[in-house]
Amino acid sequence: MNTMSNFKDTNSIPDGYRALNTSELQELLQDEEKMDQIVRLNEKFQELQVDREILLTSNRSLAEESLARRPRLNNGKLQLAEKYRDLTNLATACWEKQSRLEADIQKHSLQTAQNLLQEDVARAEEQSEDKPAPIPDRPKEWNPRAPPEFVRDVMGSSAGAGSGEFHVYRHLRRREYQRQDFLDKMTEKQKMDLDYLDKVSDNQQAADERTAKRRKKREKLKQKKLMAKKAKQDANKGEDSEKSSSSSEEDDQEREAEDDAEAPSFVMGKR
Repeated sequence: MNTMSNFKDTNSIPDGYRALNTSELQELLQDEEKMDQIVRLNEKFQELQVDREILLTSNRSLAEESLARRPRLNNGKLQLAEKYRDLTNLATACWEKQSRLEADIQKHSLQTAQNLLQEDVARAEEQSEDKPAPIPDRPKEWNPRAPPEFVRDVMGSSAGAGSGEFHVYRHLRRREYQRQDFLDKMTEKQKMDLDYLDKVSDNQQAADERTAKRRKKREKLKQKKLMAKKAKQDANKGEDSEKSSSSSEEDDQEREAEDDAEAPSFVMGKR
């Protein structure tokens, strides 16, 4: 049992301290400086120290970054608070306008608006009936200035003309061109009016001819109907005369037969 326990203890203790006995290990444990030195020289402790320094540096960098961003965060908070304040103001204004709109809708319904419009229309009609409607005159057609009876100071565009006379000549030439264009347009308009009148007269004549032809056709049909009706009436009259003659002959024969018959000895229904 002792050998087994010694074997387990030696396996649990690091390789450098397996050779030490129990008393030496106890002394070593009681010496804090040596234990601190042993712990500091341990590889795992050194790795932990390195990790601790890395974490400290990363935490320091994160803290510096957060400190650098703190003013921006504070500005964002202030802006957010202002936006929220503006939003609340807009919401209150919207609710007030909506309540005012609902009140106006209830006050001025569609029926009320229709009645007001009808009253305005009736008032406008009354005013229009009382006030005469202005009828604008027909716009006057543009007429060029009549040519002068006697032309003085006849000049050309370049022969013997100075700088001032050339402008006068150009003005006269432009006015003459306008007059000639107006005369051409009036001639074309008169020609179109005459063509239109001729076309209207031709259409009227063709319409009169069609109307006369249809009237003649209707009169022929009317004469045919009258002739057929007259022939039918004559035929009906002949048949009526024949029927009346035959009925008179039959009545005479019946009367003779009644006279030849004996009188009855009694009559039914009498006492």
